[in-house]
Amino acid sequence: MAFQRMCALSVLLVFSGSTLADFLDGYLFDTRPLLLFSDTANDPVYEQQLKLLSGDDCGLFERNVTVINVVENEVNSIDGHTLSPGQSTKFRDQYQADGYKRLIVLVGKDGEVKLRAHMPLSSRDLFKLIDLMPTRRAEAAYQKTNACTAT
Repeated sequence: MAFQRMCALSVLLVFSGSTLADFLDGYLFDTRPLLLFSDTANDPVYEQQLKLLSGDDCGLFERNVTVINVVENEVNSIDGHTLSPGQSTKFRDQYQADGYKRLIVLVGKDGEVKLRAHMPLSSRDLFKLIDLMPTRRAEAAYQKTNACTAT
């Protein structure tokens, strides 16, 4: 169970308090946050996106991707911290997600937005993009073995 959490941390968010930019600073140089924005958790395209990603836990783990689900009108938390509704708006504003029912935003280890795309996006296409990044190329060069053995 802990392994699956490491492979693809998937959390739901509803926000307030400190800015989410500050929150994501904790991920800098360690993980690549993949933000999944949706108006509702019951959206079939959003559900399809979750299935596409959950089928590739090892690929997400090897590329240090942390999946963060940003769902409107839900009581959500991230890493055990419950966040208030006011932060949702700030988060959507920060990543220019307003007006999009389903949006994917990939943030690189450097904190810069690397991808903005509509759902669904295959994990294969996501991995191609990540694998072209200079930081990922350096990681792959030093990665000795495939450490992921998800079942």
